[in-house]
Amino acid sequence: MLIADIIVTSLTKIFSGFSDLLAGSITLSPRGKFYQALKVKMAVVCEDYFWCEDAQVLEKNSRTVVERASKANRNAELLAEFLTTQPLVKQVHYPKYTTTEQYNKFKKPEGGYGSLLSIEFHNNDKAVQFYDFLKVVKGVSLGTNFTLVLPFVILAHYKELDVVSSEYGVASHLVRVAVGLEDIDVLKAVFQEAFDFAESKVCPEQVIAMK
Repeated sequence: MLIADIIVTSLTKIFSGFSDLLAGSITLSPRGKFYQALKVKMAVVCEDYFWCEDAQVLEKNSRTVVERASKANRNAELLAEFLTTQPLVKQVHYPKYTTTEQYNKFKKPEGGYGSLLSIEFHNNDKAVQFYDFLKVVKGVSLGTNFTLVLPFVILAHYKELDVVSSEYGVASHLVRVAVGLEDIDVLKAVFQEAFDFAESKVCPEQVIAMK
């Protein structure tokens, strides 16, 4: 079954995992209708800027990609299950829960649902309090060997938050989590601490209600 004519992959992320190089790949499907035409075009437009020493580092880093990806997938699935039990969480956006049917069509039996998920909160102020207190690395990448968290919508669509929310239904205070290889119990404890902090804080809406 042909899924795509072209697959573009970042090799900077989990394929490498160590945050010490930049790389990417383009793969053409030989079964695709446009394979020959694309192959000719690629030979003309593509320029290879990949430094030889970066290639050596990437090859070395990638030797453990299967084991690392499997653990990150498993950690993400366990963390997602944990997040669904939190009162402050409105929805966990994760393929196991949101696009299960589509994802399962292509997921290998030994595969997972990926190591990326997003948390949507009932209350924006609580989302901010949670994010600010959460004791993990904050960063814009994903696929490192350690967990990274960022407020993706605010960073990517800061000047159009109302449009993103009203027209596309994407919460402005969505927290994106790229799950790493930490011990899952330690990771849960760190997230629980941030939830506990946010639950203990009084937000503006609560102040108005008390008045």
